[in-house]
Amino acid sequence: MDGGGRTARLRALAAVAMSAGFWVLAAALPIGLGWLAVRSWMRVPGSGVPEFLSLLAVTAGVSVAVPVWQLLRARPDPPDEGVAVDEAAAPELWRQVRELAAAVGTRPPDEIRLVARVNASVWEDTGLLGLRGGRRHLYVGAPLLLVWPVSRVRALLAHELGHYSTGCTAGANSATP
Repeated sequence: MDGGGRTARLRALAAVAMSAGFWVLAAALPIGLGWLAVRSWMRVPGSGVPEFLSLLAVTAGVSVAVPVWQLLRARPDPPDEGVAVDEAAAPELWRQVRELAAAVGTRPPDEIRLVARVNASVWEDTGLLGLRGGRRHLYVGAPLLLVWPVSRVRALLAHELGHYSTGCTAGANSATP
């Protein structure tokens, strides 16, 4: 095994450990603070927890638990801009996108929208914190389709579809400047 493979594995292991550690800490902190608050409220002999510390523990626990809960439940909506283009209206565009998606090795988008911006972007509405794929959206700037040659538009579309294959669209908008 080369040194690069070992380094990559160690980096991946560190990333997994830090990701898991965040959720363990996010769960342990409110539980620990709640335990501290319950001990002080029950006036357990020998707990030595003053009442103001109990109030502080409850306040800190709630102030940590509420944002974590909101973060877990948050699902950003894809931008609802532009005009949706179905396959009947632009069969050649859809054919090109499907062909390029197969070449890139990814699933094609479920929706293509033409936007007024001179830009292109992709969006995937994922679930389970980005681990489960969902509905895919491709936004293409109409000015680009009007001005660029087909070869350049294909390159742009392949680039955007590449964002799907690398998983960087998990619940986020990936725009090409």
